[in-house]
Amino acid sequence: MSIPPKIILFSICVLLMLTHLGCKQSVKKKKNISESNILVIDQDFSSENLNDKVLVSTNFRETDLKRKNLKDYILKNTAVTNHKKSLISLGNYHEHPEAWFYIQIVNASNTSRSLVIEETNYWRCDALGVFTFNGKGVKKWGRVVRAMPLSERKIPFSVFAIPLTVNAEDTLNLLIQTQRFHAFHEVSLSISSDDVSLNRILNTLTYGLIIFILIVVCVLILLILGWIFTDKKMLLLSLYLCIIAINTLLFFGFAEWLMLYPNLSVSSTPFFLGFLNAAYLPYAMEIMKPVPKNEKWFKILTCTLFTVNILASCCYFLPFGWLLQIDTHVVMLLWILALVSLVWLIYFSVIALIRAKIYYFFATVCLMIAPLLYEQIIAIFFEEYFSLHLRLNLSLWLLDIIGIVVLSVFQLREKLVTRRMYENNLNRFKETMEDIRKSEVESIGRNLHDNVGNILASALGYLNLKAPNTDLSQHLVKDAINEIRFLSHNLVKDEDIPLSIKLEALISRFNDFSNIMFIFEDFSVGKINQLEKTTQQNIYMIMQEVLTNIIKHSKATETFVQIFERENATIQVTIEDDGIGIQNFNESGGIGLKNINKRAKISNLKLTVDSTPAGTNFIIETPIPL
Repeated sequence: MSIPPKIILFSICVLLMLTHLGCKQSVKKKKNISESNILVIDQDFSSENLNDKVLVSTNFRETDLKRKNLKDYILKNTAVTNHKKSLISLGNYHEHPEAWFYIQIVNASNTSRSLVIEETNYWRCDALGVFTFNGKGVKKWGRVVRAMPLSERKIPFSVFAIPLTVNAEDTLNLLIQTQRFHAFHEVSLSISSDDVSLNRILNTLTYGLIIFILIVVCVLILLILGWIFTDKKMLLLSLYLCIIAINTLLFFGFAEWLMLYPNLSVSSTPFFLGFLNAAYLPYAMEIMKPVPKNEKWFKILTCTLFTVNILASCCYFLPFGWLLQIDTHVVMLLWILALVSLVWLIYFSVIALIRAKIYYFFATVCLMIAPLLYEQIIAIFFEEYFSLHLRLNLSLWLLDIIGIVVLSVFQLREKLVTRRMYENNLNRFKETMEDIRKSEVESIGRNLHDNVGNILASALGYLNLKAPNTDLSQHLVKDAINEIRFLSHNLVKDEDIPLSIKLEALISRFNDFSNIMFIFEDFSVGKINQLEKTTQQNIYMIMQEVLTNIIKHSKATETFVQIFERENATIQVTIEDDGIGIQNFNESGGIGLKNINKRAKISNLKLTVDSTPAGTNFIIETPIPL
């Protein structure tokens, strides 16, 4: 899963280029007012974007409103924007914390018009003021600051909007003031009739509220399902949706109480952006678990991206004086991290699709980022002005909700299918274990009848002779006692004891009861004890059956039992004897060999048998869990 160095270098160059483009101002000096800076309002007027019509000044101040010949002064100290209708970028707030915009409004109708001035780029502007002037003086129509209570606003919503009135057949010299208290200063200005503006504000806020409610509903459903099914992916997805819900509140202006510095009207949007970049990474890691990849570099890259995002957001906990020295760099870093996170998401969704056939993850990523990528491509190739800042629109939230619903449905379906498969496997496992138990009970019964019973019957026969042979009878009774002791040791339940210790004890018992020399070595240094309990128990039972068969049938004199850790993170257990060998291991009808195959299948153990007349090599292999 390693990323080629050329791709990394190219990505860095692109990001640096975008950063350079995003910080440039696109203004040209213009000292004469033209028709493009005059907006005529007629009876049918509804709404108009002002970004490409206003004259811009970054050195005008509110104290300059007292100057005589104000209009001439403005025309000498303004510039006209050189971009289309998207927005007006003023760059770093350290250089341009305040901007003024001038345009003439001409009411060509015979009735007065109630209009509303709006700043719609709400998350990169912190204050809006509206002034008009004529020969009689300057009039202030109002000012809105981010921290201003709704009760004090002219329009009681969390928007930057100020109403004004233009009398019939009158001309207003309109001045719009915007301010930014941190990061980058960008605005988007429009003028609308009061009814159109109110409808748009209500529609936008209603849309945002519906989106927020839908996200909260998704969070609750995922939390409930995650708790019911004990599904980690659902719980992590719900955590990510919580961060999206908070960002939705910020985007639509519902969460001004979350401001980090209320007295300075500083929005907390950049702070939560870092958490948004980081919150999906734990969920994505869960999605990527079954996907073949370079686990080491995948974890390093993901953990690094997560940590850097969190640390960048935590910079907002610094004292405000310190933060102001680095805030533009922090915001730039957060947006670059957002682009990197986007690339990470796309790349690994493609990897998941190709290598693990996880279609729903790729489909959801495409659905959620499609409008975002569309906005960026339009900005790069079809507009004269481009900002590094990601473009956001309302369709992004709607498609995010659709994507989340799709992801949740497929994830629930996957969980239900997995649960059904688990239940079926569990039933098969129970049936197999029951078959093994019955086989082992039958084997014990036969051993008691054929071995112990026959030995005791022979001992009794020697005692019933006219001249009882007590020595031979005593020897046979001792053999019966050893056989019973051997059987009882095999029935002892000792699951809590590490497998390496159990095997060592098993070999010791076989050395006590048998004439074969058993030699045990654990070259894995206890790594076999890291296997799952069920796997350990099945390996133990298989080895017990194999060693018992060696004693009964191999005619061996020496047996080596060894445990190795191979380079491919695999545990290998070998049992090698110098006996006469066995034929047709897999086709053998013996109950013991059938039980060996059943136990190997339950724990996905790989069995290899190499048998010759000079001896048999029995190998068990299984991966070490990560």
